[in-house]
Amino acid sequence: MIITKQLLLRMFLVGELCTVGFLFICGPQGFFAVRAVYKEHAALLIKIAQEEEEVKLLKKRIDEWVKNDFYKEKIARENLQMARPEEQVYVLN
Repeated sequence: MIITKQLLLRMFLVGELCTVGFLFICGPQGFFAVRAVYKEHAALLIKIAQEEEEVKLLKKRIDEWVKNDFYKEKIARENLQMARPEEQVYVLN
């Protein structure tokens, strides 16, 4: 059986198409890799939104702390265990 040039070129073309198709789908920059990057991007956008909400909450707490003397005293008493000069502090474990 003699393989002609035309048949050899066709076989080469089919092999090239299969290789390109495989790389398009499964390659390092192929369809699945791009899809994974898009999923990661969506997850990061959600995380950014959550972090922005947390920043808003913290800014609100800072504003409360700056404006409200009662809030300052509450933090000083609970977290720093401070008291006024005439008061005594008891620590219970």
